[in-house]
Amino acid sequence: MTESASDTATTTTSSTTTVTAPTVRVVMPAIPQIALPDISELTQTGDVVGQELGDLISPISGVDLLTAACEGGGALVYQGTTGTDVFAIAQDGSGEYHDESENGLVTLQVAADGSGEYYDATAGGLVTIKVAADGSGEYYSEHPDGKVTVKVAADGSGVYYDDRGEAVLTVTLPGDRSGQLYHKTADGLLTIDVRADRSGEYYYKRLGGELTTVEADGSGRWKLTEVTSARLIEITVEADSSGHYRETGLAPSEFDFDPQGEGREPNQGRSITVPDGPVFSVAGRFPPLGKLGSLSPPCATVIRFEEQLLFDFNQATLRPEAGQTVDQVVAALNEAGKPIEVNGHTDSKGADDYNLDLSLQRAQAVERALRERGLNVDVTVNGLGESQPIAPNADATGADDPAGRTLNRRVEIVIRD
Repeated sequence: MTESASDTATTTTSSTTTVTAPTVRVVMPAIPQIALPDISELTQTGDVVGQELGDLISPISGVDLLTAACEGGGALVYQGTTGTDVFAIAQDGSGEYHDESENGLVTLQVAADGSGEYYDATAGGLVTIKVAADGSGEYYSEHPDGKVTVKVAADGSGVYYDDRGEAVLTVTLPGDRSGQLYHKTADGLLTIDVRADRSGEYYYKRLGGELTTVEADGSGRWKLTEVTSARLIEITVEADSSGHYRETGLAPSEFDFDPQGEGREPNQGRSITVPDGPVFSVAGRFPPLGKLGSLSPPCATVIRFEEQLLFDFNQATLRPEAGQTVDQVVAALNEAGKPIEVNGHTDSKGADDYNLDLSLQRAQAVERALRERGLNVDVTVNGLGESQPIAPNADATGADDPAGRTLNRRVEIVIRD
C-alpha cells in the first residue's frame, strides 16, 4: 500500500492516496507467519471409547502417556462381550474394541507399540484416526459443517485441510522450514509460499477484486504490487534499498530512487519512504499424532517426560523451552483432579547417593514448575535414583548401553486410579 505527503495538499481515494506531492510513502502489508491452527480435536476419540477405556491418545509432544499395573495386581486380561461392546484384549494391551448402537459404530484396533486405527461414525459425523508407532498418521473428521484432514509424517512434515463453514484453509509444511498457506474466505483469497531460504510470495485478492502481492527472493530484493480498479502501483526494491516506483492510472508516475529514497535524474524532486523488506516465516512443525494407549483399563496412569525435554545433561534446572509442555500437563492434571506422584529417575552411572539426590532435585524442579503454573492437587515428590530402570543400562556383554540409559533418565507423574 502506498500514500503520498505534501506541505500543500493530497487527494485520497479508497484506502490509499493518489500521488500529488513529491514524497511517496510505502506501507508493507502484514504478512502472517504460516502456522498450524488449533489441532487439539485430533485427541478426541469419541465419548463411547472415552467412557469405557479412558483417554487413548497422548496429544503432548515429547511426553508419553501410558498405563501401568499396580503393586499386587498385574496386566488385566479379559475377553468377551458386554451388550454390543466387544473386547479382545491381550496382556500387552493390544486388542480390539467394537461398539455398535443406534447412535452408530465405534471400532478401535491397537497394537502393543501404540499404533492402530480408530473409527467413529456416531452423532451424524465420521472420525477416523490411523497412527503409526513413530507418531505419524492420518486424521479425518467429517460433520455437517465440513471436514478436516491431517496427514503427519514422523519428521514433522504434513498437510492440514479444513473446509468447515464458508472458508477453506490448507497448511502444508514440507519439513525443511518451508511452507504454504491457502486461505479462502468470504472476504477474499490469501496465499503464502515460504521457501527454506526465507524467500517467498504473498498474494491477497479481496472480494472487490483489489489485489496485493509481495515477492522476496531471499537476497534482500523484493517487489510490492497493488492493483485496484483505479490504478496499478509497483515498487521494486534492491538489496541496497534503492529501487523503482511506477504508478499507472489517474495520476501516473514513474521514477528511480537511491538508497536514501531520493529520486534520481531526471526525477530529483521526488522522494519515497520505503519500509523494511517483507518477512516470510514458518512457525513450528506438525506435532506427532501420538499413540493409541493400552486397552487394558489401568490402575495407574503415567505421564513420562523425556529427560532432554526438561533438563540439560546432569542438571536439575528446567530448560526454558520446557514451559509450554508443562503448561499442557498442568491443565490435564487439574482437570483430572486426583493426587499425583512426581518421581525422578536416573541411569546407573555415578554413585547411588549422587543419583538419588539428582533424581530428587529433578522431581522437585518439576513439582515447582507445576505449582507455579497453577497446579491445585496434592503432590508427593520422590527421588528414586537408578532403582527402577525401564531399559537395560548395559547390554548382554556388560558393555555400556547409552540408548537404554537415556530412557532410564526421566521424570514421571503417576496418577493413581
